[in-house]
Amino acid sequence: MEDNNTLALINTDVTSVTATNFSKWVTEGGAEAEWESHLSALQNAGMPEAIEVIQKQYEAYKGN
Repeated sequence: MEDNNTLALINTDVTSVTATNFSKWVTEGGAEAEWESHLSALQNAGMPEAIEVIQKQYEAYKGN
């Protein structure tokens, strides 16, 4: 249950970062120039932790 709560919180932040940048890039362009800062924002939003939780859940599901 704790993992699900963690993912829910991180997903909120990641979705916010992604939606904001996507909207800006569609209307104004600039994805190439801002890509590294986008990746940094995803890191700060907790994406690495989310990947770890998902990997742990996948391994448990597969029986590893």
